[in-house]
Amino acid sequence: MTDGPTTIPGLLIDAAGRFGGRPFLRAGDVRRTYREAAEVAARVAGALAARGVRRGDRLAVMSTNRPELLDLVLGCAWLGAVLVPLNTGLRGQGLRHALDVADAAYLATEPEYAERITQAGYGGVLWLIGRDEPTPGEEPPLPPAPVRPEETAAILFTSGTTGPSRGVRCPHAQFGWWGLNVADSLALTSDDVLYTPLPLFHTNALNAIAQAMVSGAAYTLGPKFSASRHWTRVADAGATVLYLLGALVP
Repeated sequence: MTDGPTTIPGLLIDAAGRFGGRPFLRAGDVRRTYREAAEVAARVAGALAARGVRRGDRLAVMSTNRPELLDLVLGCAWLGAVLVPLNTGLRGQGLRHALDVADAAYLATEPEYAERITQAGYGGVLWLIGRDEPTPGEEPPLPPAPVRPEETAAILFTSGTTGPSRGVRCPHAQFGWWGLNVADSLALTSDDVLYTPLPLFHTNALNAIAQAMVSGAAYTLGPKFSASRHWTRVADAGATVLYLLGALVP
């Protein structure tokens, strides 16, 4: 990989070429190699495009950690669409504010959040994950969009502890540099297994995907953090690197 700024599709294509059949993504019962992940990203991009999503469009997602969410993360980036992951704890006025700021024409959510979203006034296209969201088996794959490093890859919301949450535009290059710098500081290699129980609406969990891609490590997306089950899940994953937030440690 080059040492300059890149894009998420660029990271994935480079990683698929270098690490091919090595394990990359693990979530629930789903396991994907680097090569398979690139193929799925291209097919999800094709499915999104067939449903009307275009480069630069915003796709909001409200979901717990699950394989379909990972597919949408990489599929959106491959298509050049902008991913807007929403905190699953949002409701009422807070959710309404986030939806207004996101201004997303499309939204994918788990069924349990659908009523909350419609009650908050969302009027765009709504897909239910696990039922009718774009999936990799629907349409032929697309080539990666010619996105530039400075183009927005995702909009992430701040915590909102001192005021209304703000949507932060995160360019493709941010993920590339985060991946390079943190992988270097942690001395990650293709023998590592990264484990995160953090939600994909948080920058930590999203950027760990880039760290895996630049190093060839395997990325394991765990379910929501549980103090009683945490170390069992870490051991089952065979993790060598663990991502937590300070408040979770005590």
